Amino acid sequence: MARQIVARQQGDDYQARWFWLNACALLDDYSEVEKVVHEDHTLRSFDDVAVYYCSSHTNNRGMPLNADFYQVKFHVTSNGAMTGEAFCAPAFIGAKTVSLLQRMKNAYDHCHSKGIHHRLFLLTPWTIHPDDHLATLHSQSDGSIRWDALADGGKRSKSGKLRKQWREHLGLQNDDELRLLLAGVRIKQGPTL
Repeated sequence: MARQIVARQQGDDYQARWFWLNACALLDDYSEVEKVVHEDHTLRSFDDVAVYYCSSHTNNRGMPLNADFYQVKFHVTSNGAMTGEAFCAPAFIGAKTVSLLQRMKNAYDHCHSKGIHHRLFLLTPWTIHPDDHLATLHSQSDGSIRWDALADGGKRSKSGKLRKQWREHLGLQNDDELRLLLAGVRIKQGPTL
């Protein structure tokens, strides 16, 4: 029981530190950050830390960007890693019913309905398992899931099987819906506590 309490406290500390690191941007005269929120209840799915930008802010592709939403997952040890399959398992994020992918979709749907140009970040000290196909899809440039690599290959390819698994898990009709959802997703390996 004591281990669970310590793990929970360290997870809370990790999340709070990420909040404060982002809040420091509010002190910068040249920052486009307008507001940083810890446990932002306007977006239930990716609500750990939210960073809101001024209306003129753009992403690295020159597209409007209103907010970054972070799901912060701390792990006490390094005895695990992210996999494409784990994104469908609620237990991966310590939940009982809703998976990480389902949280992404819920957040995407909310932002899309409100006209919020956003990115969704998973921040964790864990890495992507090097033998998992997700490792070949993850961009070290910006943390995105490279759609060109995920879209490459037929139904029997590793990418095809992962697309199908994610689409079916989310109840999506086609790959284009999956592409739109994943366009704003970023996986960021955070520092240790």
